[in-house]
Amino acid sequence: MTSIEWLEKELLKNGYVNKGYHSQDSLNHLENLFIQSKEMHEKEAFEYWNGGIKSTEEGGKSFDQYYQETFKKN
Repeated sequence: MTSIEWLEKELLKNGYVNKGYHSQDSLNHLENLFIQSKEMHEKEAFEYWNGGIKSTEEGGKSFDQYYQETFKKN
């Protein structure tokens, strides 16, 4: 289960998303946001995987080094 899927499950389980309280349009919008976030997560997973290969080819960086250089840029 991805973090996105976990969040979706928790929102539903804890009543933050409830068909009785939200319009169909807002539920459709929320579903589209989840779909988009899952697609973004898939692209990020590929970047992680590709970054791991690149890191190995460069002599190996720690995960922390790779993460800081890739995702903590200012």
